[in-house]
Amino acid sequence: MNVTLDQLRVTLAVAQTSSFSDAARTLHLTQPAVTRAIRTVEGVVGCPLFTRTTRRVELTTEGGEFVAVAARIVREYDDGLRRFDAYQKAERGSLTIAALTSLAEGVLPPIIAAFLAPRP
Repeated sequence: MNVTLDQLRVTLAVAQTSSFSDAARTLHLTQPAVTRAIRTVEGVVGCPLFTRTTRRVELTTEGGEFVAVAARIVREYDDGLRRFDAYQKAERGSLTIAALTSLAEGVLPPIIAAFLAPRP
């Protein structure tokens, strides 16, 4: 069984808020759904990520290591999607132009300038 991206986000929210209830509110989930997600992740990784008392939730040492990995995965995933979205909107990418020297010196500069003006 694998850990899902949503479960990583739940784990990060619990780690940030130190509260299952606050994490649930932040993520627009129920508290039992957050509890289930954390239990599932702990089952997959094979160790407790949080120590729980009636008033406190704290990361275990293993939980701190897991959260560091989870944060990197979620950040890379989100950054990758943003980059791809920008590519699809032609906000980033590369353009290759092949032209005769005479065109490259005289005709292309104003065309390239007009192309780049709305795309700084």
